[in-house]
Amino acid sequence: MINYKTLIKSPNFQPYIKKMRDVNHHYEPFNYINKYHLEGDIWSHTMMVLDYVQNSLKSEDNDLYLVSLFHDIGKTYNYQIDKKKRKIQFINHWFYSGNIFRDYFLSHNFIDRKNKEDIRNLFDLYRIVQLHQINQFPQEIKDNLHKDLSYKNFLLLKDLCSADGKGRILDEDIKEAGYDKYFEKYKTLSENDFNNHYQHIHFSDPETVTTDLKELMNSSNHKKFVILLVAPPASGKSTIARKLSENSEFEVFTTGYDQIRLQLFCEKEYNDKTRYSMDTATSEIYQKAYDYVNKNGIDIHSILMEKINNQLKNNDKIVIVVDNTNASFKSRRKIIHSLFKKEEIHKVGIFIFNLTLEEIFQRNEKRNIQIKKSAVEHIYKTTAFPSLTEFDDIFVI
Repeated sequence: MINYKTLIKSPNFQPYIKKMRDVNHHYEPFNYINKYHLEGDIWSHTMMVLDYVQNSLKSEDNDLYLVSLFHDIGKTYNYQIDKKKRKIQFINHWFYSGNIFRDYFLSHNFIDRKNKEDIRNLFDLYRIVQLHQINQFPQEIKDNLHKDLSYKNFLLLKDLCSADGKGRILDEDIKEAGYDKYFEKYKTLSENDFNNHYQHIHFSDPETVTTDLKELMNSSNHKKFVILLVAPPASGKSTIARKLSENSEFEVFTTGYDQIRLQLFCEKEYNDKTRYSMDTATSEIYQKAYDYVNKNGIDIHSILMEKINNQLKNNDKIVIVVDNTNASFKSRRKIIHSLFKKEEIHKVGIFIFNLTLEEIFQRNEKRNIQIKKSAVEHIYKTTAFPSLTEFDDIFVI
């Protein structure tokens, strides 16, 4: 990883610094003052966090400085003016920050993208940047950090949260802004209680992931698998699903919201639900299908779960691939918690991580169905890392 001091001085990081200087925690038109950030702009807070890491924690860990530098950078991209509450908000900025962090390091070749160890290190830091706002995460993740993190990374997250809480100026009526209470329960755990060996997080690539998946299936005690692909449109999800279907010894059933929309529209419009697929439909047809479902108030999630659970009920041996973006904890939980006899199913997440936003834009331009760049960017920047509280195994590719 690049040294954080070198990164701050580099020309390609200067626009980010300018953005952080330009975005304030306060909003003068409404006379709104953020009592948790009296220091003002995002860059001032970031510098105070870095100062705390250096002078209070006395850390020499470059990784801690890097995650501190990026932890609030998402606020510059998603600040929202709430006219009713007369305040400025930074909703889900932690997801933005993590994905801007990974995109920056992938885009500027600060790691060897063909080196799995480099990708592992980037993935670890990406999760820590997102987790810095630990109070906003689902309870099962807050209670099971030892499943997702190595002991080293747990300590890194703890230090980042401490620095974030203390690297700011608080209003006098606020006692503290730290997150110490979320780490209390882990005092009883030893280093060996953490996921040091990442035995359930696998680092693969698009060419070998189907082979790696087959090995996992053959070694598993389960005969039913549900795979959730996690990535924006144009990331290669459908290609992976197709390869798995072609090469698997299991029966593979692939479904997703977009597929269901097209089937419903074609059945209504052409009396043939197979007329258009994601491979054959145009952007115009896709938009018509999307509008048709919305206009008629069709609950496509219920249809999706009915299709999935029928396959689970009627097959002793099956692989189900859910080809949605599956970008949020909420969207993934909605599927996983509705599975028929979910305790009998091996749940796998495939996270297409090693792609820059620009690469996805380029792929999108070559597709028969092109999604608006703004929609692709939103999904990319708000994607939540897949957790081992959701999945039995995760593949990062």
